[in-house]
Amino acid sequence: MNPRLKSLKVKNFRSIRGEWTIPLDGSIVLLHGNNGAGKTSILSAIELAATGTISHLRDSGDESYAKHILHRGSRDGSVSLAVSNSTNRIGVSSTLSLSTRGPDGQPLLDEHLGRHFAERCLLSQATLGRLLDVYAPPDQKRQESALINFVKELLGIDRLDDLISGLHSTIRVDYAQKKSRVWTAALAERKRVAEGHANQKLRLIALDKDLGQLRAVLRERMASTVPGDASDKELSRCASRELREAEQNESELAALTNLDAMLRIATSISEAVGGPDLELMDSTFNELELDVVSARRLLNTLWSEIDGPINSYAKTANSLLEVEAEWRREHARNDLDRMTNHARQFLERLDEEIQNAQDMQSRLRRRRDTLHDRISIGNQLRELRDDLGATLISGQLTEALALILPNVSGPNCPVCDQGFESGAEGLQEHIQSKLEELHLETEAWSTADVRLRDCETEIAQISLEISRLEAQAEEPHVAGSRHSLRKAVSVLIQEYPPIEALLDDVKVQSSALAALEEQLDAAISKRARSRELVSQIKTIETELAVGHPQSDQSNAERIEFLREKLTLRRTQSETLRRTASRLRSTLKEFETAVEESTELRISVERDQKRLDGMDAQLGEAKHRKDLASDLRVRAEEERSRVINSVFDQRLNGTWRKLFSRLVPDEPFLPQFDRQIKSERSISVNLTTQDRQGQSAGTPSAMLSHGNLNTAALSLFLSLHFVAPNELPWLILDDPVQSMDDIHIANFAALLKHMSREQGRQVVVAVHQRELFDYLALELTPAAPGQDLITVEIDRSSSDTTITTRKREFQPDSALDRHAA
Repeated sequence: MNPRLKSLKVKNFRSIRGEWTIPLDGSIVLLHGNNGAGKTSILSAIELAATGTISHLRDSGDESYAKHILHRGSRDGSVSLAVSNSTNRIGVSSTLSLSTRGPDGQPLLDEHLGRHFAERCLLSQATLGRLLDVYAPPDQKRQESALINFVKELLGIDRLDDLISGLHSTIRVDYAQKKSRVWTAALAERKRVAEGHANQKLRLIALDKDLGQLRAVLRERMASTVPGDASDKELSRCASRELREAEQNESELAALTNLDAMLRIATSISEAVGGPDLELMDSTFNELELDVVSARRLLNTLWSEIDGPINSYAKTANSLLEVEAEWRREHARNDLDRMTNHARQFLERLDEEIQNAQDMQSRLRRRRDTLHDRISIGNQLRELRDDLGATLISGQLTEALALILPNVSGPNCPVCDQGFESGAEGLQEHIQSKLEELHLETEAWSTADVRLRDCETEIAQISLEISRLEAQAEEPHVAGSRHSLRKAVSVLIQEYPPIEALLDDVKVQSSALAALEEQLDAAISKRARSRELVSQIKTIETELAVGHPQSDQSNAERIEFLREKLTLRRTQSETLRRTASRLRSTLKEFETAVEESTELRISVERDQKRLDGMDAQLGEAKHRKDLASDLRVRAEEERSRVINSVFDQRLNGTWRKLFSRLVPDEPFLPQFDRQIKSERSISVNLTTQDRQGQSAGTPSAMLSHGNLNTAALSLFLSLHFVAPNELPWLILDDPVQSMDDIHIANFAALLKHMSREQGRQVVVAVHQRELFDYLALELTPAAPGQDLITVEIDRSSSDTTITTRKREFQPDSALDRHAA
């Protein structure tokens, strides 16, 4: 039994809000709802649960549609499709959960059945208007259309098509060569070998020319020893023999080079020595030796005279100054200068110490005199203060007189009542004068007392300073020792000038001796180099085998003579060497050219044989390509024959019947154009034909908009019925757009025929209420086993309402009673 749709459960899917279960187990399911109510959402939910995708949204290029199929504002959703009579390829049900990330779950159908469902069972509104372009696109070379895939699937010509595609490269030789990596590699290899073969032949020609020139040069150079018809091997042997003989000249040239180096050394020695001959140099050397011995003896005499004074001077310096008393003859002047400088510095320190001691005694004397003066002044101030103090033993006298003075009013004293001879004014003046005198004496006493205390303080400070200075002052015997030491050091310093004069004489004699010794060393070196020069000259004369020189010849003349002989010998050897070098170079080039020529001839012959073999293989490949091309042509012709027979006998016939049934009065009938020319690819072209069988224009040019939609709908139904019945389901989304009443009536009759005669389970969605009522009435079950499910969808601003009703066949009881 064929599988049948059973039910659809939808929760928060696209425009559907809430959770709804829709029965689908009727022969025909009729959906109604206003635009935007959710009819397309119900059909899309069926497709999503069956295939896992929504084809018309996917094909529109919107890659993000899956993120928006969840009803907006909902957290989760789902679609679930159940079937009855399941098979091993179709399960019982499938459920896909929905989220903002898209659907998740396993669809009901596998990939093959899912593609069949989308192409043969479901016709959406978006697909209906462009169905003809989908099946027959304007540019069919870039990709195969859905109709071409359908034809291949229907006819089972995949192997034949694969054969044609595989043999496409046999159209032209260059196509086949590009497609075959082996053929391309063989051609490239053949080209490479041919180019190399040609280059080698050109190289061989040029090499033979060079070889002829080298052969001529060798024959010319060895004409006296080689016959004119000698072979290349004979030429090489003779040239090698001459080169071996020339190697002896190389040894002689190396020996001459060594002699030239010796001669240059002798020349430099002669220039350095110069002057008299060896006998005169020996006489001069003996005189220098005697002068050196005499100067050394005189210097020793001077040292013996000065050793005593220097030792005495050093010993005295050591005892007085405690300095290092050792000295050496070679550094005597520096050592004695060091001792003397130290003595002078020591004397300066003694003078400084003596002066400091004298300054200390002078200061001590001055402070003692100052102390004596301050003591005398203090005694005077003390006496003055004592005298004034006797008069002012008590300050009460002044106070008493000051109290009496205001009480004197006459010549009588208020204390004793005795009269004052001078009168009252005289007594007051006398008391006032006495008060002033006492006041002056009191001030004088205060001043004397202050000065006395200051003087006593200064006396105490000076006494302390004198005690400190006395403690710092040295004893008289210390000063005497210092003066004695200064006298001794002064005497030591005065003893140095005579010794210094003797040291100057020694220095002069030492310089003279050093000069003589330097002359003697130079004479020794010059005599040694002169003897070396004579030895070098004799060795060179022996090597060059020249006669002994005359006795009166100088060394320079002998060297010049040897230089001329050596230059002549070197010139001859260099000439022989250059000749041998040119012969060696020519022979090397000749032998290399002979060897390369032999190798090139072998390589040319080998490449020629290889080219012959490759040409034979490439010829065989071209022959096989021609055979394959004939096979491709026959396969294309056979495929065109099979396709045309299918289009003419099956697809075009079915399409014509369905279209005529829906639109019986249309004068132009759509059909597929025949593929007359055999080609690699299948092309599908749509055309129309009138009732008399004459060809007309394309459907879009000849049919009205409503009939064009009917042509697309009839083509979809034709493909559904021509293909094998894998899924007996037909799902149509508002297929009667732009149809008139006659077309709708014919369409309703066609739906009844597909459902009741062809066994198809049909789901149709319409948006017009009158059309829904008409189809519900027209499709009412008329026999047992027939049923109809109507689904009405209503959507408000916030909720979705779905009402379903199942209608089954009900026999007419009135007719039954009447029959009875």
